[in-house]
Amino acid sequence: MQQPKDALKQQILALETQFWDAVQSRDSQTAASLSDDPCIVVGSHGVGEISHEVFSQMMKQDKWTIAGYSLKDVHVRQISEDVVAVAYTVEEDGKLEGRDMKLKAYDCSVWKKVGERWICVVHTETPHGDPLARH
Repeated sequence: MQQPKDALKQQILALETQFWDAVQSRDSQTAASLSDDPCIVVGSHGVGEISHEVFSQMMKQDKWTIAGYSLKDVHVRQISEDVVAVAYTVEEDGKLEGRDMKLKAYDCSVWKKVGERWICVVHTETPHGDPLARH
């Protein structure tokens, strides 16, 4: 039985927020508990699969930190009883290799319900801007 649209949107948005909060606080255990093992990840560095172990190692590095973030223009679509996609704009403030950074990107996650809990099986991030420099 499908959940009412607003309730499902709030539940999935809460999971995305919990994940972002875990990344911000460098809580690899919580972040891993919300992700498949491995999770497919797509971004400006290419396509890959990140295991819980690799993700944990990445979070221990000081290359990047997030001081704050906001999720905007959230879209949620229930694909089946146990699969939901969410897409949104994210704006991040933090540091990358010791330098202040501001990032605007467009993210999409696919969540699959396993038993009574949801896990992220795919996550993508596209940085804002036109890579062909048309604008």
